[in-house]
Amino acid sequence: MRPTDTRAVAAPPSEARSGDGRAAVPARDPTRAEPQDGSIFVASASDGGTP
Repeated sequence: MRPTDTRAVAAPPSEARSGDGRAAVPARDPTRAEPQDGSIFVASASDGGTP
């Protein structure tokens, strides 16, 4: 009944998910995104994710 309430409730969860996903990706991909695992990045761009 209250469109304002729905927007306020949907805003917090959206921000929490975006922040969590971004913090989890960079924290786990920092070492993997380096040249060490660069082979995976190249294969992913060439084959699409095949080792």
